[in-house]
Amino acid sequence: MGKRFVLFLSLFVLLALLLSATASAHPVSVADGSRIDWFGRGPAAPNIGAIARDSAGHGEFVWTDARGDQRLASPIGATGYITREADLARFSITADANNLYFLAKMDRISGITNNPSPELMVAIDSDAAHTAGLAALPDGMATNVDPAAKWEYVVETQFTSSASTAKPVLYTNGSSGVCSACAAQMLSAATLQGSFLEVSVPWAQIGTTPAAATSLRFTVLTFYSDKRTPADGIASKAIDVVSPLSTADELSDNTANAYVDLHFDANGDVFAPLLISEFLPDPPTSRDPEGEWIELFNPNTFDVSLQGYKLGDQAYRGGSQGMLQLPNQTLAAGQALVVANNKAVFQSRYPSVPAGQIVDMTTLVPYSAWASGSVSLQNTNNGQPFKESIALLDPRDTLVDLVQYTTPVRASGLDPDNRPVVLAGTSVTPNASYERCPSSLDTNDGVVDFVTHTAVSEQTPGQPCLGVPGVDLRIASSGPEVVKGGSTVQVVLSFSNAGTGPQPALNVQITDTLPLGLTCASQSSSVSAGSISFTGSCGQGGTLSWSIPSLAPGANGSIILSLQVSGALSPNTVLASSAGITSNPVEDPSTLANNVSLFSMITEGPADLTVSSTWPEGSQPAPGSQLSYTITYANNGADDASDVAIADQLPSSMVLVSASAPDASFNHATSGNLVWQLPSLGLQESGTITLVVKVLPTAVTGSTLTNQIAISSNPADSPLDNNTETKSLTVGKHVVYLPVTLR
Repeated sequence: MGKRFVLFLSLFVLLALLLSATASAHPVSVADGSRIDWFGRGPAAPNIGAIARDSAGHGEFVWTDARGDQRLASPIGATGYITREADLARFSITADANNLYFLAKMDRISGITNNPSPELMVAIDSDAAHTAGLAALPDGMATNVDPAAKWEYVVETQFTSSASTAKPVLYTNGSSGVCSACAAQMLSAATLQGSFLEVSVPWAQIGTTPAAATSLRFTVLTFYSDKRTPADGIASKAIDVVSPLSTADELSDNTANAYVDLHFDANGDVFAPLLISEFLPDPPTSRDPEGEWIELFNPNTFDVSLQGYKLGDQAYRGGSQGMLQLPNQTLAAGQALVVANNKAVFQSRYPSVPAGQIVDMTTLVPYSAWASGSVSLQNTNNGQPFKESIALLDPRDTLVDLVQYTTPVRASGLDPDNRPVVLAGTSVTPNASYERCPSSLDTNDGVVDFVTHTAVSEQTPGQPCLGVPGVDLRIASSGPEVVKGGSTVQVVLSFSNAGTGPQPALNVQITDTLPLGLTCASQSSSVSAGSISFTGSCGQGGTLSWSIPSLAPGANGSIILSLQVSGALSPNTVLASSAGITSNPVEDPSTLANNVSLFSMITEGPADLTVSSTWPEGSQPAPGSQLSYTITYANNGADDASDVAIADQLPSSMVLVSASAPDASFNHATSGNLVWQLPSLGLQESGTITLVVKVLPTAVTGSTLTNQIAISSNPADSPLDNNTETKSLTVGKHVVYLPVTLR
């Protein structure tokens, strides 16, 4: 048994290495006037951090910060300081083999001639035991870090009104100096995708790339270059912090206790120590949810302690679903653990799984700081679209893994950095499990990462997946989100045969269909075993093609495309391409979903706001009746929109009963002009407002009620023709109920 397990684990690690061979950490270009090489958008709820992955397996930590939670600088007046410039909207960390990178997206920086300028400070605790280091932050910040996050290094930007690309200062256990090998830039809201600070620090300046088993600990805050103290009685100079609390609450004791733990692999990639590797949401032979189970997997060569980790079906903090604290035990390298809703029911169906690899949910303590309900995976919504989430939190409440599944008609509320597992119909297939295969594959794309098992004999709870028997071809595309007209951009196609064979995939054909406006400038391709040839021709658009005579089980490769973007394209033009991979013999239908990869970019342009609603045109509500509708707003442009306002001008014969807008502030009007405001709306971000309104009893039957909705920003977006909506309905007749008397 021991030798077989060692052989199994060795094969698993080998396959994992093969499948990840094409994925290297993504370098970030600093001081290029752009942030387009950062792909993570961050959780759709405030004060939550998550690990985002792209189709090539690159990793970023992304923190979504609550907007408007910054401390107010003093003095405030007509010429006072706009603290929005130091109000974090998002904070990201990534790395490659050479550098560590930080991105602080601010609410709105009014210009790069700011005086004082907003600044970023990042404290790094690199001590493996997290016991050494200094607590007090340098440069007169009057702020300590948590005793468990004492720093060995601090990176502090040094922007001024005349230096928006100044190199940061690096503090090393008390000593300091300008980091000549570092780079930094500050961009304003007037610049495309602007209002951010970006920094790169060579690993060599802070020791070296950390061992994968060792986490780096980060404490993050913003401040002003003149170190002004906000007028709230707290001595700390920080204006905003990365923390689940408001800034004032976090710094009430002049200590930034919140910090983030991150792991980096040999390439510098941020990665998740644990993954959700299989789950069964609809057991037909037991009372639901008793037969449900979720499997976790340790894809590393080191053991991981589960102490502090949580698992549940509540994606973001504060919901009514469930989150449970995992037991204080260790998950060995290459080992899987099943969290079963009912251990006895699970064991009756899967008697071969060792008892030591099963945890009973009923023994776990709820994590009420995140969710208030119980864990029960949704299976249907009476034929309507729905989505469900399975979330894994680390001890610092970072979303290290999030798997979502949804119906073919996508439900709302999906995480912006995750592509869901797409169900075959409007409900979960009874007795179907969904397995990450191979168990170490993590691209945040449920279609690529997961396969479906509809038979119990195919399900392997407690065992990692090495691959699907036979041939399992996969392809994924990655590249920049925003591109400039007339520029040359790089897109990478990553492909593999994740099947376990024994026969190879023969006559493999790869195609990439380019949209109008993109032309192949050059290409290069490689494969880990065998040969690949380019059978198309660069210098043209249309369909490009490659041929591989034989792709062995576990083999993988990549195609690097340099694409010329037409200079004649209009701003905010979406460029969508489709890459596909096929072979002979044809794969089993259950594995074909990941044979096509859709990828889109958008040309540079201003914000492009849109608004629409489900206002029930054609209905005839009676006086005194209620109706509900939803307003959907979005930014479909390639730039952020600032000072966004959504206004709903209710008809005079209507009043508001209730409204729900999780991401916006409301003027609390009950009639007339209802207004919601957002400090900013990022490129490709969207949101909803749900309203219930009442037709006044005095409304005249047959009269027309016209509702007008508008969205705006400062500066205005372009074009404006999709910024308004006008819809009407007719007031119906009073419904009179006559008593019926039976004689």
